[in-house]
Amino acid sequence: MGARHIPCGPFVNESERSATEYLITRLNGGAPDQKWVLLTNLSHTRGAQYLADELDIVAIGPSGIHPIEVKHWDLSNLRQTHARSVDHEAYKLNTKVKRIKGHLAHECGLTSLFVEGKFLFTRPSQQRSSRDADDRPRIAGVAIYHLRDWRELLAVDHNTVLTDSQIDMVCEALARGAQLALNGDIRSLGPFYDLERVSPAEEAFHRVYRGRRRPGHDRVIVHLYDLSATNDRNAGTLAERECQVLQRLQKSRWLPSLMDSFQEFPAYPGEIFFFSLADTQAPTLRERATDQRWEFDGRLRFAIRCLDALHTLHAPDPSDQMPPTLHRNLSPDTIHVRSSDAPLFTGLQWASVSDLSTLVGKGVSRTGGDVTYVAPRGPGERPCCFHSVLGCLRSLRLTHRTLRAESGPSSPGG
Repeated sequence: MGARHIPCGPFVNESERSATEYLITRLNGGAPDQKWVLLTNLSHTRGAQYLADELDIVAIGPSGIHPIEVKHWDLSNLRQTHARSVDHEAYKLNTKVKRIKGHLAHECGLTSLFVEGKFLFTRPSQQRSSRDADDRPRIAGVAIYHLRDWRELLAVDHNTVLTDSQIDMVCEALARGAQLALNGDIRSLGPFYDLERVSPAEEAFHRVYRGRRRPGHDRVIVHLYDLSATNDRNAGTLAERECQVLQRLQKSRWLPSLMDSFQEFPAYPGEIFFFSLADTQAPTLRERATDQRWEFDGRLRFAIRCLDALHTLHAPDPSDQMPPTLHRNLSPDTIHVRSSDAPLFTGLQWASVSDLSTLVGKGVSRTGGDVTYVAPRGPGERPCCFHSVLGCLRSLRLTHRTLRAESGPSSPGG
């Protein structure tokens, strides 16, 4: 017996992952004699006229079928969210549940089975939930549960309505044709598709993807921020910072061009935010430096332009109407190399801009764990930026020995 997890699609955010792991652990520990199957990120389609209906969790057990929408909300957070978007989420969940019920009635003959959608809030809350179903808070008729309410959420202590064989039958009917999530990452989200992750797999709060955007099929770099992956109270401000810097510096030729401004994904209000950039497909300095075809002249040209670009950010021409900016996050992974051997600076979430307050984050990775290029404390941050960029340029191997090798053998009198 016990609980079994079948991933039908990749988790979109950390909230979905942690909720699933929590329920599996609680079921195996608190109801080990019951059979449960949890289908996650299940895309269910009824005909070509419908878009795929993705359900975060469909829990199937002795007490019935429980479609669950996971939200990184709590009741206090709910009051701060626009009522229209909250009600819309409840409406979407009810629509998904109706289609699931119709599908099961057709495939399994379960015409009288009561199926009800539920919200599972994962943000820690001090408010105690009522165990009385009549007193439980609701959104447009959809009941709200917290993680600690897992027994009530799944009606673990209620009468048995599905046998073990019926649980298998329902699971087969719902998961039939579903592609199992083998690599654990998303390939499409909203208008973006063909997504390939370029940020470290362990970085959950800020994920970066390379892909395309509908309807123009543009190549883009998507920056995705999952607020459920951190408890930092400053997470929302930190997520928006890089886009704010780029908006103020759009005239700079050393920074990427914005495609989509910072905004939340409509399907994940208050949880997932994003912005996108035009993808120049420029490799990082770490990648380009290992290319044996990159000749000495190009490397030297890049080094000179990189120092010039950094000076331009620190002290822009008044005619450009751009504020002085300190990058504060320079590394071989945030500096890219264009085909013209010009630098492209990214990773601006820690930038210090003269008309923006400086951010300090807790629990959010600043350099991906690599402190090699972080300058020691000094009298100011401008020298620190140059210290960092010079450390990055060492990967170009522009040493005296390299200069002699590139310029040919020395003359007899040299």
